Formats: sequence, structure tokens, C-alpha cells
Amino acid sequence: MDSALEIEGLCVRFRLYDRTLTAVDNVSLRVERGETMALVGESGSGKTVTSLAVIGLLGSKALVASGSIGVGGRDVLALDAEGLRRLRGAEVGTIFQDPMSSLNPMLTIGEQITETLASHRSDSASEHRAKALSLLAQVRIPQPEATLNFYPHQLSGGMRQRVMIAIAIALDPALIIADEPTTALDVTVQAQVLGLIRDLITAKNAACLFISHDMGVVAQVSDKVSIMYAGSIVEKGPTSSVLAQPWHPYTRGLIDCAPAHDTTARRELLPIPGSMPALGDLPSGCPFAPRCFRAEADCREIKPGLLTLPGASDRAVACHHPLIDSVERPELAPTQARSYSITTAAPALDVRHLSQALGQRGIFGARRTRLIVDDVTLQVPAGSTLGVVGESGSGKSTLVRSIMGLYAGTLGEIRVAGAQVPGGTWPRSLRARMQMVFQDSYSSL
Repeated sequence: MDSALEIEGLCVRFRLYDRTLTAVDNVSLRVERGETMALVGESGSGKTVTSLAVIGLLGSKALVASGSIGVGGRDVLALDAEGLRRLRGAEVGTIFQDPMSSLNPMLTIGEQITETLASHRSDSASEHRAKALSLLAQVRIPQPEATLNFYPHQLSGGMRQRVMIAIAIALDPALIIADEPTTALDVTVQAQVLGLIRDLITAKNAACLFISHDMGVVAQVSDKVSIMYAGSIVEKGPTSSVLAQPWHPYTRGLIDCAPAHDTTARRELLPIPGSMPALGDLPSGCPFAPRCFRAEADCREIKPGLLTLPGASDRAVACHHPLIDSVERPELAPTQARSYSITTAAPALDVRHLSQALGQRGIFGARRTRLIVDDVTLQVPAGSTLGVVGESGSGKSTLVRSIMGLYAGTLGEIRVAGAQVPGGTWPRSLRARMQMVFQDSYSSL
């Protein structure tokens, strides 16, 4: 097979005032054409920094201290600004994690897709528009003709992510870097998008570097997996083999803390104790030792290298005491049943016959109103959780924003702990009783 991406001994450092921090340390990986490599780890493990190094977007404070990056046989680190511009999009398509901050709020969706096409191809404007329509249809966006004229803020989070995917695959690149591409997508669209990526890889004999924290998605989409922790790869091998029998305690922890969707077998999650060390405060030995149930004295003194074990040439692990025996991870202390003091018989939240219409300007300035939430009634008793589930665009976010009084013209009745919210507008006395965690932290902070 031909190598689409080959990274050898990559070390990336960031200059921070009077010191330098190592974000990626001696990372090597190879992705062949026709396959998907998953890069897995917690936030801050170095996954995104590794991917940004491939396309030359690390920024002025970053320094590639050592190593090499090859894309299709070309030395990426030797390319100038123009060479990198030609590489991005045409040879490497990138699906960024946050579509809200990646899409230009001043340009329509159509302008952003055709801009990518026009920068690499000399086709006519009508041909670029036709290609843009085809791409939106490929990523399952309804009414692609109308969507071309929308701005990013007029689309849901899932729709924006699909636009990002359309831009990434516009020029049929040989390598696709997908940085958490399904985070904002509902499960039905997620399945479609993962299928689309797989189909593209097969049809174009392309390769994919798939960055994720979701072990279920990794199992579904990837051929090989590399587990990263604190800037280093701690385990790698075929996905089926690594997930079936993880050798590194960190890999085992990632699998154990994945939630089970079978409610009949509900169990407490098994989180990895502690947190990842800061880049400027890494321990002298194995960086995972402070959180590891297998750690011994040698783990705290010597950092293990990534080595293959006898009889398994396709796998490697960086651990002094890999899980190749039957040692079980100790169970955490049982979680005590939660108790709640309910001071009122009224539900914590009582919503009756809520409806919400929102206005939207057409392409010629005419304002249209569309009913988004239609006659919804729900109750949330104190001490309980209510799940609101549906596809992207089904009205979930509009429902909770209407309950919070963020839209004008909300119809229906809203009560919090028995107190009625007058006209859907929250008085200051009730604001502290209810808070909201928004979907997109970047546009909310």
C-alpha cells in the first residue's frame, strides 16, 4: 500500500513567556491509502496539535523541534506558505472540531464552498455552484439550494458540521483529517457522515486520520488506532485487537468509562482517577503513573518507550507492566444512593402547551415566520433528569431556549418550583433558579 501520511519522531513545543512546553513528544504514525487511523485520547493529550502540524497551522508560538511529516511523499515541513496553501484542501481536507469558529460568519455557505473550489480549480462560477449543491446533497443537507444562501448562524450545530465536511471533501483529497467530526451530530446523521467518510476513502483510495474520544465511533470507523496521553503515543495497533484486549492501563480506562446504552444493564461509569498532568508539570517517569492502578516504583522513575511485545509485531505499548495477564482493574467504591430534599410537591419544571415561532429573512429581505416548537408539554420532578432527544433541527435547542426566556413571543405556561414565569420572561428573582449549559462553548463565552 502507498503511504498517504507518515510522521516520524514528531516533537512540537510551544514558547510560553520564559519557558517552553512540549505538547507532542516523539510521535510516529503511518496511514496508508484506503485505511483510517484513529487518534484517541483525552482533551489536551496532543491529538489536535499533531493534526495541525500536518497542515502547517500550529501558529507563531509553536516550534517543530524534531521529526518529519510526509504527505503523499512530500516533506510538509519543507513547504513554504504557497506550498502549504496548495496542500490544504487539494491534498489534505480537514474537518475541524468547532464549525462555528471555523466557518466565516460574513460569508454565505455557498460562498465558502465555492471559494475553496475556485482557489484550486479554474472552472466557471456556474460549475462551482453546481458542485457546491452536489456536496451539500452528499452530506444530507435538506434543501441544498436554499442552504447555499444561508449564513452559518442560520444553521444548527449539526448542519454547520455537515457544511464543514462538504468543504473538506470538495476537492477529493487523498488524506482527510477529521477532528471530532461527529461531536455536534445526532446519531442518525452521525451514521450517515461516518458512512460518507468510509465511502470516500474506498472510492478515492484515500486515507483518514480520525481524531476522537468516542470508543464506539472509533470501533465503527477505524482500521488502526493510536492512543495518546500527555503528548505521547502509549499504545497502537489494529482497532479490533486493541479494543478487545487493551495492553495499556490508560486504554483500559478509556474503554471502561464509556457509557453503556443498554438501560437494562445500567452500571456506574468507571472514570480514570485524577486528571492529566499539565505540560509544564509532567512527572519524571511514566506520565500516567499517578493515575494508574498498576504503577510501581519503576513507573515513577523511568518513562517507558513504545515497544512491540513478542508474538505481536503489529502492536506496540509504552508500559512497564502491560495488561497481558488476567489482572483486573480494581472496582471503585460503590456510589451511595443520592438523596434529595424536596420541599414542594410541585415539579421543579412544569411546561404546558409551549409553542415558539421564529422569524427568518429570505434572500430578498422578506421576513418569514416558521413554527419551530409546537404545543410541547413536559414535567421535570425535583431530583430527576428528563432527556430531550431528536435529530438536528427537530427543535430541542429552541425548546430549552424558549423555556429560559431567550426568545420573544413564546406561547404557553412555564412554572419553576410552582412559581409561574410571567409571559415567558424571566424576572431577576427567578434567574438564579435555573441555569443553562449551551451547546457551543466557543460562541457562548
